[in-house]
Amino acid sequence: MLQGDNNEHNKKGQALSSKKGDCRLTHSSLANHVDKVCAIEGVFDGHDAIKQEVGLMRQLESQTNIVVVPILDQRRRCEEYPNNCLSRFGTH
Repeated sequence: MLQGDNNEHNKKGQALSSKKGDCRLTHSSLANHVDKVCAIEGVFDGHDAIKQEVGLMRQLESQTNIVVVPILDQRRRCEEYPNNCLSRFGTH
């Protein structure tokens, strides 16, 4: 009877060891996935920052065009019709 109890104990010990090994593998796999998710979140954060910067650059470009385009148009007209221009554009 003692031999049977010892065999039963060994089987339970092996099963427990197997489950512990499975838990270690699962834990390692989950930790790996968490690392990957954190890396992806970092990429998303960087992407959001770039999108915001591009938006600001577009706003600045739009505002600059509002001011600069009329000045450039006036300069071109002065080059075409120098007699109608003021000296501030450097044509007189």
